[in-house]
Amino acid sequence: MEVKIDKNRLNLLCERIIEYSLYTLIFFLPASKAIVEICVTVAFIAWIIKNTNNNSFSLPKTDLNIPLLFFIVMSILSVTVTTQRPDISARTFFRKTMEYVIILFMMAEVITTKKRLTNILIVMLASSFIVGLDGIYQNIMKVDFLRRFPLYAGKVTASFQFSNNLAGYLITILPIPISLVIYKATNKKTRLSLILLLALLVICLLLTRTRGAWLGFIVGLFFVCAFNGKKAIFVAILFLIILSIFSPTAIKDQIKSFTSLGTDVSTDDRIIIWSTAWQMFKNKPFFGHGLGTFMSVFGRYKPYDYNEIVYAHNCYLQMAAETGIFGLLIFLWFVFKFFKSAILKLLKSKDKFSKATLIGIAGGILAYLVHSFVDTNLYSLPLAVLFWAMAGLATARIESK
Repeated sequence: MEVKIDKNRLNLLCERIIEYSLYTLIFFLPASKAIVEICVTVAFIAWIIKNTNNNSFSLPKTDLNIPLLFFIVMSILSVTVTTQRPDISARTFFRKTMEYVIILFMMAEVITTKKRLTNILIVMLASSFIVGLDGIYQNIMKVDFLRRFPLYAGKVTASFQFSNNLAGYLITILPIPISLVIYKATNKKTRLSLILLLALLVICLLLTRTRGAWLGFIVGLFFVCAFNGKKAIFVAILFLIILSIFSPTAIKDQIKSFTSLGTDVSTDDRIIIWSTAWQMFKNKPFFGHGLGTFMSVFGRYKPYDYNEIVYAHNCYLQMAAETGIFGLLIFLWFVFKFFKSAILKLLKSKDKFSKATLIGIAGGILAYLVHSFVDTNLYSLPLAVLFWAMAGLATARIESK
């Protein structure tokens, strides 16, 4: 009997360590890669101890398990067979791919109660509030107060190094408070706080002047509103009002440049990079050049007068270049299964808070995926961790009774 009590206490301790490590990870995600890595390591060790204590290594049973299994198998194949740089591919597999999958499963396994869901949302929104303030401060003072980063080419970055990374973070978080507000999933006082947070984050998003992120946000917004058509018009009008009031001339010029591909330096760069990435894919279309090898292989294919060695600025094109069409299709299968499971759950869900939260998380993930067509979200550590953490959080809601 004494052994059983000790086991239960150890299990409870490990679960608490995992829980609070995940809270800490989410809070410091925008500001410190080191803390993120420490939190993942601590949570993983606690998870190993817990499973060892239970004499089993079971994973949560979800609709995503089979796509994730194929995703891991494809990554292992890339590391052991197809890669041209085994050292880079192995490091990418263990330090990134497996880390992301573990984060998803830990979220799905631990954040299963309404109290824990509420806690992690509070942590997430509090962190985004600080980021929003930091962005506004940086726009005024020309340097942020968290990491002393200057404006990037006149664009707000807050605690992120680049404006597009900040934009990717904001559009993933924003649909959650939007959903909680329009579906009245909280009390009036909380909704007022959420509306103020929304105003702050939307202004900050505009100041990033990141067109791909704006498009992603609009798509995510329509997804959130799709489950309540009457609110869609109100939210869209509110967004346009805020846009017209707070858009400086530079932002309005960015909006006009949506239709002027080729006149923008970053657009010209992207066309060169995408063309080169496409050539890489065509050369090895089935299994790619190897996990994590894009930057090391890029130099062999780039134009002779192009000196930058960069990411593809299109996550799907980079994935195809690294892991081939099979790797890309497996990831898209994972995305399809995720949204299919989420929508089926939403059609059945009766709990207003859980439903609004799942709508918001799914809307944020959709915005993130749209933005990933023109950026590096899945290859930026903070944003990649955010994606897989959000997917795990949504999976916990999907699998809840």
